[in-house]
Amino acid sequence: MAAVPLPFGFEFPISPHTGRRLDAAPALLQASGADIILLQEVFTARYRDVLIESMRGSHPHAFWRGGANSLMGNGLLILSRWPIDGGQFIPFADKHPLAQSVWQRGVLMAELQAPGIGTLRVMNVHLSPDPPFIAPDRAPTRAYRAREIECLLAAASGASDDTILAGDFNTSPEVCPDDYRSIVERGYRDVIADIHGTQGISTFERGNPLVREGRYRDWPDQRADHILLKAGTRLKPLNARIVFREPLPHPQGPAGFPLSDHYGVQVTLAR
Repeated sequence: MAAVPLPFGFEFPISPHTGRRLDAAPALLQASGADIILLQEVFTARYRDVLIESMRGSHPHAFWRGGANSLMGNGLLILSRWPIDGGQFIPFADKHPLAQSVWQRGVLMAELQAPGIGTLRVMNVHLSPDPPFIAPDRAPTRAYRAREIECLLAAASGASDDTILAGDFNTSPEVCPDDYRSIVERGYRDVIADIHGTQGISTFERGNPLVREGRYRDWPDQRADHILLKAGTRLKPLNARIVFREPLPHPQGPAGFPLSDHYGVQVTLAR
């Protein structure tokens, strides 16, 4: 399984070189070998359709839900090699009205049958850096994100132990650690931290050329992207790593630019 934000849509300054990154994305996602891919920030329907169609040969199953009453929707997309039995989008309540009118926040949940593992429930997550769109450690942001965390944990509480939370949490051991702990201390394992520790690993960093060009260039380095397992799960992480750090190869993209302003996280799971 892999998770990565792909800021595709509306050519905002947070997402330079959209076209060239979109051209490169299918081959890079397929080359990762991930059976399940959770994407965030795919905001434009035609970009979403390009990804789904380009990935159909390797990941024929896709799940998303359009965002009601918001300009960009929720930007969440799940691609899978295996059939998706069903799912839903659960919106976060009590959002800042300006942020909600632009970007519908919530969690995209899907169930699928994984060979050799059985039924998995995956929850594709993108927590707030707003209202609207400011640094994640600012006080107004933290109040909204704390309520989002409560909504997320409530949505996951009735699910089986084989439930996976993954995506861009905009909180980390380095930035807003109290928010991070409020999740992991309520029965979740951080797979990257279990295997590699919590120090010196970033998925968002100022050294990324896309960050240097974007509006979030002053944000601190942090591991904002996570794959979390319930503590009681029978799933066993065999390995975990940070992915999509490398510059895009020519001719798909400009030298020196990776796929996204965030690097991805990937884990191999077994029963």
